Amino acid sequence: ARTAAREHTQSESPPQQSEATSRMELPGVVADAETGLPVAVPRGRAARGRGSGPSQEPEEDAHLAELARDKEARRKLLLDVQRRQHAYLHEIVEEEVEAEKRREVQWQLEGKTPAARKCLKHRFHRERAQAKERIQRIKDEHELVLAAKMAQCNLLR
Repeated sequence: ARTAAREHTQSESPPQQSEATSRMELPGVVADAETGLPVAVPRGRAARGRGSGPSQEPEEDAHLAELARDKEARRKLLLDVQRRQHAYLHEIVEEEVEAEKRREVQWQLEGKTPAARKCLKHRFHRERAQAKERIQRIKDEHELVLAAKMAQCNLLR
């Protein structure tokens, strides 16, 4: 009886798939031309590809072009803000370079005695510390302004 059952199961072949089923006629799935294996078809943006040319709908193309121009305008606005910030910071640094030159001349003229040098040294240290704090404060303010502009332009991730 066992042998007969075994022979019966071996003689039965698995149910044959129809040709349509074997080609995976599922939405969004096709068979690879070389391997015949199922492959997902990209949808949405991935189906069109990035920069793969115009889409089928002219209204969508116009909208995308407008968004690209708008994004470019926002980018230019941010670059302009950044350029002005750098120019201002550069002016501040140039002022500090001039102040350092003034300090050196003053050191040469007034730093004749140990007491005078000590006094100048403390004053110069205080001036440098104030300049450093001022530059850092300006940098922090610039960073906040730029971040606010980026948020306003919807360019933060």
